Amino acid sequence: MPYSTTWTGAVLERLYALFVQRIPLNTLARRAGTARGTLRTLKANFLCVLPKLRLPRREGAFGPAAFLEVLAGMEPAAVADLFRDWKEREPKHSIVGIYLRC
Repeated sequence: MPYSTTWTGAVLERLYALFVQRIPLNTLARRAGTARGTLRTLKANFLCVLPKLRLPRREGAFGPAAFLEVLAGMEPAAVADLFRDWKEREPKHSIVGIYLRC
C-alpha cells in the first residue's frame, strides 16, 4: 500500500462512509465510482484486521465506527505515519487488505 495521504484518505473516506455515515454499499459504490466488490472486500478486510490494530496512547480495540472517528480527528499526515508504523510492526496486516492474512 502506498502510504501517501491521498491514498490513505481515499480508503478512510470510503470506510467512514460505510461505518460511520452508514451509507449503503451500493449507494457508495455508485457515488464513488468504485466497484461494489472492491468496497465489499475493503469492508470485510477492515473488519478482519481491526481487532489487531491499536491506536497510540489508547488501550484496547475499538469498534469500526469509534476507530474511524478517532482517525478522522487526526491530521492526514499523522494517519499516514500511523499506517506506515503498523505495516513495519506487523507486515502481515494491512487495513486495505493488500497484505491481509486473516
